[in-house]
Amino acid sequence: MPTHFTLAGEELLLHLAGAKPVWQHLEAAAQVRLTVIGTTPPSRPTGGQRPAAHAKAEILTAQLGDLRPEGRHDPVTVDGAPYGRMLSGLRGVRLAVLRVDAKFTCDVHNPTDHRERVTAHLQERGHGLDRRCVAAAASAPGRDR
Repeated sequence: MPTHFTLAGEELLLHLAGAKPVWQHLEAAAQVRLTVIGTTPPSRPTGGQRPAAHAKAEILTAQLGDLRPEGRHDPVTVDGAPYGRMLSGLRGVRLAVLRVDAKFTCDVHNPTDHRERVTAHLQERGHGLDRRCVAAAASAPGRDR
């Protein structure tokens, strides 16, 4: 199921609506595999209980900080608008990353100037795995230079 997640140290943080059918599978599994374009980290849920409102607010705050690093979002508080009333319908998930199986692919069908702009932006942003991605792209076979 499509969702956003945030890498926080050795954990992946995500939230989903509490009514999603995936919960029974997450709660029963010793390990889960989160598949993402570019990476596939098998993970283990850390803690199986429904997080309290403050824990959900913490997860949502981390995700918003990752997805909107410039800060253009309202603070997430348990009793404040707009997120406070939504927290009761969410369940937060913390996945401990056990390993990462990854394959970097460089789309050689994109024009060279496009690939160079993307890698320059990643290098400048320097967020998460951006610099490793740039290094992998630089050494990827099939790059026309």
